[in-house]
Amino acid sequence: MPAGAVPAGAVPAPGAGAGLPQGLPGGFSQMQLQAMMANMQRLSFGPPKVLGKGKVALESKFTSPDLQAQLRQHAYLVQAQLDPHSELQQHIPHYIHTYHTLFPLEDLQGGNEQPSQALGLRTTVLKGINSLDGRPYALWRLHGHQVAPSQQLMAAATATVASWKALASHPGVVAPRDAFVSREFGNVPCIFFAYDYHPCALTLQQAHIRPPAANGMTQITVTEQQLWSYAVQLASVLR
Repeated sequence: MPAGAVPAGAVPAPGAGAGLPQGLPGGFSQMQLQAMMANMQRLSFGPPKVLGKGKVALESKFTSPDLQAQLRQHAYLVQAQLDPHSELQQHIPHYIHTYHTLFPLEDLQGGNEQPSQALGLRTTVLKGINSLDGRPYALWRLHGHQVAPSQQLMAAATATVASWKALASHPGVVAPRDAFVSREFGNVPCIFFAYDYHPCALTLQQAHIRPPAANGMTQITVTEQQLWSYAVQLASVLR
């Protein structure tokens, strides 16, 4: 999985208290996604401004404002949590396994759940902080009504996580870190996979695939340079 294919997130608008915070993938419009991508690609560290012989602008000696804003946004998303009085908080447990400070990374409003195009199953993605190491993780939940956990299934899931362990720190891969069963959602046992959480990241589908137009055609917006970037990341994993 290329580094871009990870859970997405965005800074909730100030004052967005109750319900699902603004800026989550489930509520993104295409214009918002395009603006986010443009903002992420806007980070630029050009040559310092030369004021004269032997002089440069003072601002060039410090972190650029764009990078500062991005780092602040990442820190905000890592610590993001729901309003405890919101309606959505009533449908999300306070913890799952060893993970707390749960925060939805997609729209979880009932009937809006769509099957994963990759798995053909209903999934839910949350951000959670692991109480064992204090790090944020993206938690993929396979709905228990569709995939009932079993000893054989968990053995296979654990083996899969172990097989990715050697590549877990590779910069071009977001590998699974853990697999476990939890029943905090409606007292129904569900399988969860934990991945490293990368704030503001988009899935490849969100970044490059637009919803079908009126004529039924799906538009794919990806440049040759981006394709080469993904190919290099994948090839480096296979070395």
